[in-house]
Amino acid sequence: MLLGKIRELDDLSALESLAEDYEKEYGWPPFDLSHWDPSVQNTKALLKDLRLPMSPSVVPYIYSGDIQVDFQQQVIERLGLSSTVSECSIVPTGTSAILFAAWWLRAIGVSRVIVVCPVYFPVLYACEMANLPCTRIYMRRHLGNWHLPEDEVIAALGGEESEIALWITNPIYCTGQYLGATEATFINSLLDRGIAVVADECLSINGKELSRQLSRAERFVGIYCPHKSVCINAVKFAAIVFNMKYRRFFTDWSDVLVGGLSSSNYVAVLHFLDENFTAFQSAFTARIASVRQLVTGIVHRYDPVIQVDAQSEGYFMTCYVPGISATGGSSEFLRHLVFGTGAIMIPGYRNHFSPQSGFNFRINLARECPQFLSALQRAIAHLAGAS
Repeated sequence: MLLGKIRELDDLSALESLAEDYEKEYGWPPFDLSHWDPSVQNTKALLKDLRLPMSPSVVPYIYSGDIQVDFQQQVIERLGLSSTVSECSIVPTGTSAILFAAWWLRAIGVSRVIVVCPVYFPVLYACEMANLPCTRIYMRRHLGNWHLPEDEVIAALGGEESEIALWITNPIYCTGQYLGATEATFINSLLDRGIAVVADECLSINGKELSRQLSRAERFVGIYCPHKSVCINAVKFAAIVFNMKYRRFFTDWSDVLVGGLSSSNYVAVLHFLDENFTAFQSAFTARIASVRQLVTGIVHRYDPVIQVDAQSEGYFMTCYVPGISATGGSSEFLRHLVFGTGAIMIPGYRNHFSPQSGFNFRINLARECPQFLSALQRAIAHLAGAS
C-alpha cells in the first residue's frame, strides 16, 4: 500500500496536465484560482508591513537545554494556552507535525482514528504510515454553515473509546469557517471521557484557535503553523502542543523525526513572538477581507445556484455548486470548464469534502490581482450555466 500512488497528487498532476494543454492551445496558462501561493501584486502590497528578524548564522539546537524551555513557554502563551499544563515541540512544518501527532496516537495505544473531513490529505497517509486505520466522517453543510455531526462521531466511537481518537481541522479545511462553542463543548466531553483528540489548527488565525476553548486534558494534542495562516510559506515553523506528561516522548522523538531546525524556522519563531507578527496579521486580514467582499458580490449574483459560506475568515474559502455532482459527472467536465473560462481550480473532492456538497472548489483570496477577479467571474458564470 505504501508503494502505491497518492491519489490526491495524481489529481494535481491531472490538473497540471490540463493547464499545459491549455497553454499549448492559447500560448499562456489558465489562471489558477486555488494555488497556495499569493499573487505577486498581493505580496508586494503587504511587504511594507512585514519586518522579519535577522537570520542568524548559527541556530541553537532547539531540542535541548534552556532554548527549548524558553521558546516553548512563549509560543504556548502566544497561542493562548497555559504553560503550567502544556508544553510544545517546534518542528519545521505543519506536515511534519501531522506525522508526529499520528505517531503519538500510535504510541499511546490508539488503534483507529475518526477523521473529520474535509481534511489536509497528508493526515490520511500519516495515519497509514503509523498503521492507524481511519474512519472518515464528513462535516455537514446547512444554510451556508458547517456543523460537526456529533451523532455520527458517537456512533463511530463504538465501545472501545480508549483505543479511538478524533482528528479535527479548524478552521474547516479550505472553507475559512471556524468551529464554535457548540463543537468545543462536544469535544471537551470526549476529552473528559479519555478519548484522544488531535486538533489541526495550522491555518487558524492567531487568536481564533479552538484549543483556547478546550480543557487541558491529558490526551489532547494541538498543531499550529502561524505563518501559514497569513500565507507565508518561505519563513514558517510548526508547534505541537501536548500535555507535559508526554515531554519525554516528544523530546526524544524530535531527534528522530525532525532533528535541528533551519534558520528560517528559527526566524519564524522569533517573528511570531514579536509585535510585528500581530501587525502583519492585521494588515493581511484587512486586505483579504476586502477581497472576500468582492468575491462574495460576484457569487451572490448567481445565488442560490452558486454559493459561498456565510461565515468565512482567512484567505481560503470554498465556492459551491450544489446542482453539479461532486466530481462534475464526467472526465470532460473540468476540461470544458478550463478551456471555456481560462480559469483552473482545485475541486473539493481532492480535499475529501462530502459528496453531498456537490461540486465545489477552493478560492485563495491572496491570489488577488486583476486576472484573479476576471477569471473568477468567467468560472462562476460558466458553472451557473452548467448547473
